Amino acid sequence: MSKRVFLNLEQRVEILRQHENGKSARKLAELFYCGRTQINKIIKEKVLILKEYEDFKFHGVKRMRHEKYVDINEAVLEWFKTVRAKKILVSGSMIQYKAKELADALGIENFSASNEWLDRFRIRNNITFRSLCGEAADVDPSLCEDWQERLPLLLAGYDDEDIFNMNEMALFFRALPNKSMIQKSEEARGGKIPKERLTISFCVSAAGEKEKSLVIWRCQRNRCFKGKDLNRLGVSWYSNKKAWMTSSIFEEWLVNFDKKMRNQARKFLLVLDNATCQAHGAQLKNVKLLFLPPNWTSKLQPLDHGVIKCFKMECRQCALR
Repeated sequence: MSKRVFLNLEQRVEILRQHENGKSARKLAELFYCGRTQINKIIKEKVLILKEYEDFKFHGVKRMRHEKYVDINEAVLEWFKTVRAKKILVSGSMIQYKAKELADALGIENFSASNEWLDRFRIRNNITFRSLCGEAADVDPSLCEDWQERLPLLLAGYDDEDIFNMNEMALFFRALPNKSMIQKSEEARGGKIPKERLTISFCVSAAGEKEKSLVIWRCQRNRCFKGKDLNRLGVSWYSNKKAWMTSSIFEEWLVNFDKKMRNQARKFLLVLDNATCQAHGAQLKNVKLLFLPPNWTSKLQPLDHGVIKCFKMECRQCALR
């Protein structure tokens, strides 16, 4: 495999000019000491490259003042895109170190990779610093595609109304938004974030049939339910000290669900994530469990594709009324 070589804007334009004059990608790769794949990519991006070149020419000296180290900037951006594609975390100091390294490799002197340069580089390329969380970055796209190809075989023999998905979420129901419109003169201070939570699970079929939501709280009967019949709340109410889903709660719910389907003479498939609390020894007759692979919930779990998010948004709106 040919090593990727950095080609500046003028070199890429020259490649396009020679290609228009009939020179092949193979010859151009030999001439510029790079791979044919890189040459073909430049040819494919012809319109963008020529537009960038025209902008560069017409902005004249002003453009040159802002792009004094254009070769370094392009090389650093190329490196940044490469490492982020591999899900590698990048800090500002890493970008500065790499910029100095590339400046030495390109023979560019008097380049310091200062904080001011980093700020301009970040703004110019729409790079921001933020916390990365969730499971999506842990998913190998090729493995995800492989699973999706196998999925029709796993679902074979089941109608949409007999394919269910169950997933749970934590709802910090007392927490208010941590952002607000304020005057510039006002000091931006927030309050302590309440940690009280409910665990809520949803269970729906591919055809849209909905089961009662399972709700878990710290106590069996809260004061707000005094004098009320919990069976008429429209949910399946459970409790434990931490308001978490446990194996025993899940098994009890699952056995009841299996019994309901058995009474309806239905065989069904229940798609679940691989949470340890869902490992169980219940004897099931009308349900088959299909567990999603580890860390793939964010990509493959149907309820994670907007359903749970919309529910949380509705809860937040109710809290703010």
